[in-house]
Amino acid sequence: MSSEREGRTALLVVWLLAACACSGGSCSGAKGDAAQKTGGSEAAEPAALLATPGDVGAWLEAARKELEQRPADTAAQDMFERASLASEFHLLDEELKKGRKGAAPPLELEGCAGAAARDCIGSRIGRHFDSSWYRVELRGDSFLLLFFHARHRNNQDKATGNELVVFRGKVREKKGSPLRLDVVSRTGSKVSDAMGEALGRHANIPDPKGEDTLWGIRFEPLTPKEFALVDSLPEEWVGLLLSKNGVLLRFIEAPGDRTRFFIVREAKLRMAYLAFSERDGGLVPIPSVSRKGSTYHLGRYRLRWNPEDMAYLAHENEQGRGAPYIPAEDETDYVVMEPSPSEEGYDVDEEGYVPELVQQQLAFCGPVRSATPLKPDLYEVRCGCGSPCSYVTYVQPEQGRTSPSFWLPLAADAERLRVAISTRGQMPIRIVDMFDGKEWMTIRRPSEPTGELFGVVTASFAGGKLHLEYLDKRGDTIEEVVDLPDQPLPARGSAPVFIQGSEVNLRDTPGTEGEVVRKVSIGTECQRVKDAPDGWVRLTCGDVEGFTLRSLVSEDKPDFDTLLAQAQAPEETTKARLDAALRAAALEPQNEQALTLLTDLFFDANFEQLEKDRAKGGPHESLVVTRETTPEESKTQAAEAGLFAELEKDGYDWHQLRLRKSDFVSAMYREESLVVRTGRVSARKQRSTEGRDELEVTIVSRSSSPLSDTLKLALQRGARSSGASEEKASSPPEEAAPTP
Repeated sequence: MSSEREGRTALLVVWLLAACACSGGSCSGAKGDAAQKTGGSEAAEPAALLATPGDVGAWLEAARKELEQRPADTAAQDMFERASLASEFHLLDEELKKGRKGAAPPLELEGCAGAAARDCIGSRIGRHFDSSWYRVELRGDSFLLLFFHARHRNNQDKATGNELVVFRGKVREKKGSPLRLDVVSRTGSKVSDAMGEALGRHANIPDPKGEDTLWGIRFEPLTPKEFALVDSLPEEWVGLLLSKNGVLLRFIEAPGDRTRFFIVREAKLRMAYLAFSERDGGLVPIPSVSRKGSTYHLGRYRLRWNPEDMAYLAHENEQGRGAPYIPAEDETDYVVMEPSPSEEGYDVDEEGYVPELVQQQLAFCGPVRSATPLKPDLYEVRCGCGSPCSYVTYVQPEQGRTSPSFWLPLAADAERLRVAISTRGQMPIRIVDMFDGKEWMTIRRPSEPTGELFGVVTASFAGGKLHLEYLDKRGDTIEEVVDLPDQPLPARGSAPVFIQGSEVNLRDTPGTEGEVVRKVSIGTECQRVKDAPDGWVRLTCGDVEGFTLRSLVSEDKPDFDTLLAQAQAPEETTKARLDAALRAAALEPQNEQALTLLTDLFFDANFEQLEKDRAKGGPHESLVVTRETTPEESKTQAAEAGLFAELEKDGYDWHQLRLRKSDFVSAMYREESLVVRTGRVSARKQRSTEGRDELEVTIVSRSSSPLSDTLKLALQRGARSSGASEEKASSPPEEAAPTP
């Protein structure tokens, strides 16, 4: 290293030590305190000393060596923390200077309206995904998102055994709109324990019991192309089996089994997962998607699917084509397997007596089966690997009750008639009623702060508690005692969704060819039944069920102020502003500001379209209007009067016309439709002394379409009614040949 570089590095180290030389050697003050509360810090750097990437690198290298020598020293940790963050921001600046931008559309973070950008990123991404800790850093509109993944306990590599993943990019904040993240770059590196500790002091740890924490799922957004591939697949799939007669049948389904799988998507974040048995069960990440022919590679699984046939799902390490599945929408095409009674013998209790209802259940098992009394009038019937395989049914002979079949239940509570089930010993664990299926509790996360369920769970009921024993991802045995409620949870449906379009058609089948069964207005609360192909979804809205596009519904209720702000945002396109204004006016149809804005944007959009249509060229309709004039009329007044006279020859209910220089947009309502004409009007020659004008009118476009109640209300407010003018053209228009 040159003497100049050494001097610069030494000066930088002195500056950093002085900046952090407060009580205990740690940085404090208003910014430091705020950083500790929010899980981030204000990145500071001596700009005069950081003129080139080499300077930043020298700073970071000096800080790393200092930390290596004194890993527990607070001053060394502060130095490394500041150097590391400044280096990451400097790298982002360099990428932006070179013109590198996000290779994909921005990610949208919904559900945190009004929250600070750091808090929104932390809640929607940081604590939503699996990590040992996460950290959000902001500098102006630049952001860093850091994820730290600690090494496994069996990994003794303290120098490089951990992984640090850093996302860099720009934040897009706009009042009334979801926060958007332009991800410019992402890097992953192996780091030491000391580095993880230094950077993690102001970080956040995901809540292991948090409802939103997706354990085992790292934040790895798919590319738009990858997400489009996975989004083209049906969401829910049903397993099939081949009968002895060579007929494909559906399984008898049971809680906790794997006869279904789901492709779960978060479109705004471009994330996707596989879920087996239940949609909200244990998730398997899909960090990458590709397709070759009819085979989709979904992370570590492959799905071979021909829409004209069935699909086969297999793990990447599995030989053969895999297990057969069909999209859930086609499940009614297949008959459910009907088990047939077996004549094989079966195990009995010590007294050798088995009630008849229990015998009936045993008869449907294979050769490996047993009946065990749990208490008076309660038997557990267990079927081994026969038909069906590894199922348990509970029977109360005296009351004539038989439970559903449970796939490998973890434990049974004979006193309170409850069962603990999971998907093959993995979280979540559900406590359900034996006979009516009511849910008592769902245990989604283990209690150990940085653990993750790794293997099969051992469970037992005792004294109103559930005792669990399992391994975390570091290989430690975790014992947990969970207090159970005294009553089952209230029945609940799926989370409601709200209509987002101003007026949405519910159709009897997915697709625009389906018959409209009802029009549903914005803000209407509906229940999602299930997703349908090609971006459609099946909903129940009140007493009617039908299909609409998934893009027209959301779990967030539409907000008038938010939509009005979007409609007023000058940086948005006119089309987007018009859509927001239409939705805002539909929410509050008596709001004068919204109605006026909607009308203005309607005409703005049509004037823009007029320019595009005129640029395309092509034949236009031309005509000449001759009318009497008065000396008091201006050219604009004459043109407007001539247009009204010509366009209103046909019958109409109301008419609104706007002129911009020589361009016009006419919106006329008649026969339950809105007729829109756009074009240009100009004087054909100078005004004659006889008081007659000739106007040349060129109609560039003409359209007719049904009109929503909201837009009708807005446009009618400033329109002329049919009796407003008795004036007609003084002479029929001269027909001119179409002009280009």
